[in-house]
Amino acid sequence: MANVKVVTGAPAPDGRGTCTLSESIDIPEEFLWKALVNKVYHFYEYFRISEFKREELPDGWVYRKMVVHDDERLPGWGPHKFVERIKADKETGVVEFVDLDHETEEPTGRKRLNIMHRGPLRVEYSSLSAEGVKTPLSNGKPISQQIEEAYEAWQKSLKKNGQSTPEQGGAQDSTAATDEPPQKRPRVDAPVAVEKPVEDKASEDEPPSKSGDQKA
Repeated sequence: MANVKVVTGAPAPDGRGTCTLSESIDIPEEFLWKALVNKVYHFYEYFRISEFKREELPDGWVYRKMVVHDDERLPGWGPHKFVERIKADKETGVVEFVDLDHETEEPTGRKRLNIMHRGPLRVEYSSLSAEGVKTPLSNGKPISQQIEEAYEAWQKSLKKNGQSTPEQGGAQDSTAATDEPPQKRPRVDAPVAVEKPVEDKASEDEPPSKSGDQKA
């Protein structure tokens, strides 16, 4: 396991308020970035949601619409409707979630940020107000899940290539990581036992039904 501490209320690295921030992560960044992008495409693996719809836009952004419900990772959040446009920029390490008005679908000025910081490698999760002030987002469990997902993918890559894992004193290797967006895959249970997302029969882009009990 990665065993990386995540702090809620830590000073934002850019000085614009506070955020939820991990301590330094000792894995190749390619695997961590892939985990951050996975959250864009498979949000239902991280939170309890319903009425999910996602659409790839011609300008490279992703349109997403859903209702997020309460669970221990987002206490007091739901049910809350989200309509947003999302863009992942690997060069800056920023996954930007632009909040849209529920009726007009115009930007409200608010954003949510999932950031991969380099030097040292860390993950930030924060809400950015229209005034440019950051506040913590979630209790840190989504970040811990992303780090663990990246760590497991790295270990599998090392084993596949016949290299030693960190527990065996092996060195970092990032050759197996890719920049390709994750493809749709069967829904899996989140690490916390929560109610399955409610299916939205009207949505053509609803995540596929669960097939299997193990975590992907």
